[in-house]
Amino acid sequence: MVLSGNEAQEEEGSGDEDEEEEENSPEMMDRCAEALTGLCMGAQRRLWIKCPELVDEIYQGIKPAICENNKLSSKSKAALLNVLVQMHSWSKAGVVNKVSVQTQTC
Repeated sequence: MVLSGNEAQEEEGSGDEDEEEEENSPEMMDRCAEALTGLCMGAQRRLWIKCPELVDEIYQGIKPAICENNKLSSKSKAALLNVLVQMHSWSKAGVVNKVSVQTQTC
C-alpha cells in the first residue's frame, strides 16, 4: 500500500501524539519519579558535588511536581518529598549515606 504525502504526514503525526500521550501517562510519570528518587538517594553528596547545577534543577522541579501534578501517585509524591527534605543534609561532610542493599538467596 502506498501512502500519499498527506497520508504519510498524518501517519507520522499520529505516532508523535501516541508518544506524547505515553510520556504524559501517570505510569510513566511514576516511573520517572521513582528513577529520579533512586538516583538522588543513591548518589546523594557525590551528585551534589559533581553536578550542582543538576541538583539545583531537581530541587526546583520537585516542589511543582508534588504540588501541581495530579498525575503522580501519592507514593511518588512522598518519595520526592523525602528527597527534597534530605537534600539539605547532602552538603554536610561526614553524613552517613542511607543506602538500601538487598540480597536474594536460593
